[in-house]
Amino acid sequence: MWICGRALLEPIEEMAGVVMQGNGRDITPASSLIKIGIKLMPDTFKELIDERNKALCELDMDYARQLMPLASNDFVRLIGMHKARYECTDIPRELRHESGNWLRERNLKAFKGKELMAEGILPE
Repeated sequence: MWICGRALLEPIEEMAGVVMQGNGRDITPASSLIKIGIKLMPDTFKELIDERNKALCELDMDYARQLMPLASNDFVRLIGMHKARYECTDIPRELRHESGNWLRERNLKAFKGKELMAEGILPE
């Protein structure tokens, strides 16, 4: 799991013991992140997914601050939340389109610098 907006999308199983950063090759023990106050493991994986989905649907900035403590400001976190919401297939399509439009209006790209899909089309 990456420590940025991408953390919202990575496979849940990766959270069991390590956290991947940057290009996915550098591994940091999850215990190091717990020491700085990042909650990594709720009681169940379903709880984690439900919490993530709710936060993305609501664009919950408290959740974003907890997940992305090193982001320079809340606008950067909001960009990450919209990018994650646009990509996440667990989120209602209406909200994903809303995030795609929000990103387009600001001339922003999807994760990893990819171009956004044409209006009306979503990543699957």
